[in-house]
Amino acid sequence: MTKKALIAVVLIAVGFAAGVFVGYQLLAKPRLWMAAVGESFMANQYAMVKYREAEYPDAVEAIEAYIDYLDRTEPSEGPGWRPGESPWLDERGRNLDLTLAWIRLALLHEGNLNEDAATEAWAKVDSLAAKGKWKDRRHEHLRAVVQKFDGKQPGNHISGEEPDPIAEADSHGESSLTVMRPPGVKGKSVP
Repeated sequence: MTKKALIAVVLIAVGFAAGVFVGYQLLAKPRLWMAAVGESFMANQYAMVKYREAEYPDAVEAIEAYIDYLDRTEPSEGPGWRPGESPWLDERGRNLDLTLAWIRLALLHEGNLNEDAATEAWAKVDSLAAKGKWKDRRHEHLRAVVQKFDGKQPGNHISGEEPDPIAEADSHGESSLTVMRPPGVKGKSVP
């Protein structure tokens, strides 16, 4: 009887361990990954909205918070994902995001005549650009890259005058707003 009880306990323990492993792989890990995706998205979007729309101190604070988030997050490595890693950025992608964030911070400081802070930010950009093996690391080129990524956004602290969306729509003969459609679905601007 003791041998049968011992075998039963071992089988129950093995079954429990297998259940925990499968439960983690099928239930908990995807939820943790989705939480990491949400955190990454919100950190990025918050920084970009503040960069484009907020006053200088708030924009700086938001970009610095995004830089801190990127610094705390390990790049993803190999197949699979582990908690604490970026859900989608490998080392190269993380360094690109960090470089772009530091460029935006430098541009914000320059645009608000904070030359000391701009110089510090550009020094960090230079270090990250060298690490990322950028071919053209001139500040003019890096500035142009960010401005191309960001485009002329209302409230953009870098682009100078804020564009008038109504005048822009009138000059094109149609609205500049577009409807988001799934890939492969054709359509044109909303009037």
